[in-house]
Amino acid sequence: MAASSFSFRSVSRFFPTFSGKVQGAIALLLVANFTSLALMAMAIFLPSVQVPLFILAGVLCILSIPLGLSFGKALKESMQVTVDEIGSLFSTMQDGMLDLSFRNTADNSDATRNIHLKHEEFLCSIRQLIEQIRKTGIDIAVDAAKVANSVHSTTSKTAEQREISGIVSAASAEASNAIAEVSTSTQYVAEKTSQNLNLAQGSYKELMAAAGKTQQINTSVESFRSTVDELATSSSNILQAVSIINDIAEMTNLLSLNATIEAARAAEHGKGFAVVAEEVRNLARRIKPATQDITANINSMISIVERTRQETAEISQYASETTATVCEASENFSSMMGDFEEANEQLMKIAAAIEELSTNNHEVADKINIVNTLSQQVAENMQVSESSVATLTGVTEEMLEMVSRFSTGEGTFDRIISWAQKTHELFQAEVQAMKKNGVNVFDNNYRKVPNTNPQKYETAFTAAFREKMLPLCDRALQELDGAIYTLVIDRNGYLPIHHGPFSKPMTGDPQRDLLYSRHQRIFLSNSAEKRRCSHTKPMLLQTYMRDTGEVLNDLSLPIFIDGKHWGAFIIGCKPEMLIQ
Repeated sequence: MAASSFSFRSVSRFFPTFSGKVQGAIALLLVANFTSLALMAMAIFLPSVQVPLFILAGVLCILSIPLGLSFGKALKESMQVTVDEIGSLFSTMQDGMLDLSFRNTADNSDATRNIHLKHEEFLCSIRQLIEQIRKTGIDIAVDAAKVANSVHSTTSKTAEQREISGIVSAASAEASNAIAEVSTSTQYVAEKTSQNLNLAQGSYKELMAAAGKTQQINTSVESFRSTVDELATSSSNILQAVSIINDIAEMTNLLSLNATIEAARAAEHGKGFAVVAEEVRNLARRIKPATQDITANINSMISIVERTRQETAEISQYASETTATVCEASENFSSMMGDFEEANEQLMKIAAAIEELSTNNHEVADKINIVNTLSQQVAENMQVSESSVATLTGVTEEMLEMVSRFSTGEGTFDRIISWAQKTHELFQAEVQAMKKNGVNVFDNNYRKVPNTNPQKYETAFTAAFREKMLPLCDRALQELDGAIYTLVIDRNGYLPIHHGPFSKPMTGDPQRDLLYSRHQRIFLSNSAEKRRCSHTKPMLLQTYMRDTGEVLNDLSLPIFIDGKHWGAFIIGCKPEMLIQ
């Protein structure tokens, strides 16, 4: 044992390095063995000293055994030291978290110094790789969130497009039927219009002939009127002549009376003259009744002629009016004929246009069917895209969750994770204290607050959170520079409190209240909002687009009360903040 201790101390003193120990041990053993062999060879050739040489060779062989054991022990102890030093390099893994911020400041042995240097270089490369993975992961998550929003929007619009194209297709079919009916009706009307136009043209010719005949009648009536006027004039002349004859008869009667008187005076001398006078008187007597009859007849005839002239004047006026009416009717009929012809031409054009419209409508219907089919294909592709984006988002979140287990000691990401874990413990302890003080923090009876849009809710713990948790949330927001929110949310998505600028009273304007009155609302409108309050992983980092249109990173750490999942502590920040 003494020899072994001496050998170990000698080896450690003369061969301090691990490689030196190995080389020294091999060299000493080789020297001892070669010396023994040399002594044995000399004993063979020197018989006089053969026995002492063999004894000396045996002693050297015997001494090489404890020497080898001593060197073996020294090598074992040196290896153990080296293994312990290497093991210390990987002693920072705790609870799944690996601290890559380790810096070796110890004075290591020569055997492990190179390993420590290489280990430090390796850690530096890993830290750079982790930072790059984080940055790339966040960039991918942001792009995936934008793509997911675009895909969701496109899917919704595609569904609307399919619905609209279906409506348009149905409307097009109805339009085709209506166009067919209109085309049939138009053709029928066109045929009837053409027939009526032919009839109207015949009627127009007859009307024009009637107008000519009416004109002839008017001319004849005017001629007859002139004849009646002449007859009236002649009757007046005859009446005047009869009056003269009557006057002559009266005078003749007077003359014959005078002649009779004179003949009576002349006695026998005037007897012949008296006879003549008597005859003349008798003639005058006969003429007078005749002239009276003639006068009466002529007066009657004049009366009839006058009445005839008046009636002829009326007939002439009626004939003139009839002629004017017929002429006006002819002109109107002529205009109507023109309108009929134009209407017929328009109907023919309409019929042709409807026929073309029917053809175009069929083409449109075919294209709408193609659009409908394409919309169906796009919808299917969008569903695949949504699934792919969801998968990509999930993989990215898992990757970020994995790299969040590594602490590099550098950058905002590590600072936020470390701060979030400490603040999460503080918030969890406060909720635990509320429950201990009798607050029903697990109340699921969400009572609607009347006249609120967006809808707000009250619970048994809302008032307590407003009193106890709101100051903590506001202080946490001030501590984490650049954060958008640092809040607590229960497992059903109920957000009892929000920061001051976003907890304003309702104004009645839904768009404004959506942005500035966000407390006491339930946020479960998308998968990110559902997952952040329901997951039970140590932490979950998501990237999503809010209802305000912002792209945010949401870091959530679950809160457990008496071992039961209550909700989460959530932090919202812009992606740029995590990759600074």
